[in-house]
Amino acid sequence: MEDLINLYYDQVCGSLPDEDWKVNQTKKTIEFLVDCGFGYSELFKLFGQLEKDVLRPEDLPDSLWDYSLIKRGRFYYHSELRITSKPPTFDPRTGKEVKEPFFVEIKIRYTLDNLVDYYIKAIKPPIIDEKKIKAGLDYLLKYYSKSIKIVTPLDFVLALIDTAKYNHTKIINVFDIQKNEVEVFNSLSKMVAEAKFAGKDVIVWRQ
Repeated sequence: MEDLINLYYDQVCGSLPDEDWKVNQTKKTIEFLVDCGFGYSELFKLFGQLEKDVLRPEDLPDSLWDYSLIKRGRFYYHSELRITSKPPTFDPRTGKEVKEPFFVEIKIRYTLDNLVDYYIKAIKPPIIDEKKIKAGLDYLLKYYSKSIKIVTPLDFVLALIDTAKYNHTKIINVFDIQKNEVEVFNSLSKMVAEAKFAGKDVIVWRQ
């Protein structure tokens, strides 16, 4: 990570800023990009478009979300779509719980191909026809974009896949995951209501 920080300030900006908080904020933004799966060459190309002494998430170009099912600025509930702080750990040397600052961020990249991979891994269909699976999932995303408002269509389809897996639903084709629609809708409605009440339906950037 330090190499990327040095690259950004040495090669792009020309020098370090005078204020330490700017370096720290830039580091957190770059950490987010790395966690989103951006490689060294992609980051180097991106850095050349920015040239700011402090790099914040809002400074990232909209083009990074091109071809992604995730919409910039939207909050998503499914763990596949989120980057979160690590849970507390126990330090046996001190006998104390170690916590890192809490954050919950939304990934930048999640494509239809990622959704297909998730479906195949979870459902383990006996016959894998990726073309048909992709077409079916694409149809469901569009279908639920018109009929489901409590969460995003992507959240809903991912929850359908999870529920089909845990319920051992018999799946012949992609559309069989819809057998659990009512259960998923009720479960997500409760979850969203609880999250809104607790103020846990917002993006919290790492500090």
